[in-house]
Amino acid sequence: VSEKVAMTSPVVSESAGEAYTVSFIMPSKYTMDTLPTPVDPRVTLKEVPSRTLAALRWRGPSVKEEVMQSYASELREVLEREGLKIQRDEPVLFQYHPPFAPPWMRINEVLFEIKE
Repeated sequence: VSEKVAMTSPVVSESAGEAYTVSFIMPSKYTMDTLPTPVDPRVTLKEVPSRTLAALRWRGPSVKEEVMQSYASELREVLEREGLKIQRDEPVLFQYHPPFAPPWMRINEVLFEIKE
């Protein structure tokens, strides 16, 4: 059964080689068993296990790849200095506001999963 689900934040963007995915975090009222069935066959449901993430946050317009990579480099340096090991070298981007929000209101984060 399908139903409309309200937009959630953050919107999660990741790339792995040539593949690029956008993910949405579902409202907490749902479980994997109660989530609506996607209508579009390109949409899949996936449960992501709990993990520890390190984040660097900034305000600004929609993020270009070079900007995200610059913040990712800064975060890598901090993690290295603190002795924390990155689980996966590809950064993840969280965006908290819709594209039409004024740039000064938009919050972005670049994140890395940290080895426990």
